[in-house]
Amino acid sequence: MQIETLKSIEIAVELLKQAGQDWWLIGGAAFLAHGVGSGALKDIDVLIGSADARQMEYGPEMQLLERAGSNLFRSAHYFSCHTGSVPIEFMADLKVRKNDKWHLLAPKTRVRKMISNCEVYVPDVAELIEIAQLFGREKDLARIVQLDARMLK
Repeated sequence: MQIETLKSIEIAVELLKQAGQDWWLIGGAAFLAHGVGSGALKDIDVLIGSADARQMEYGPEMQLLERAGSNLFRSAHYFSCHTGSVPIEFMADLKVRKNDKWHLLAPKTRVRKMISNCEVYVPDVAELIEIAQLFGREKDLARIVQLDARMLK
């Protein structure tokens, strides 16, 4: 695991200690929690509740972001923290476009995993695969293949 990724995950977990709603790592960090990937991530994606987003997004270490012109993602709240080397992106009410329809990303499962000494929460394997298929990007589909291979071992 790359130390930069781990440090950013530690920062995210610390920031989320005050969360009143469930949260999940999604994307590459969620696959990492399930044992897939080298730990070299461009960012750490965190799905949080709207109430927590309203509390966190104007914090001193946060930067509001826009998904201007995104044909794939839409989020009511979208902000990041750049305290670590790997940015942490927080999203609430995230919608994903697939087949010309917007789908709200609302995980039904929440599995506790450990990444080094950090307790994190992620969708279970089956739901993570569904989410990656919904995203449908090449990198997401490649992660599914890696996860499938790992599960067969």
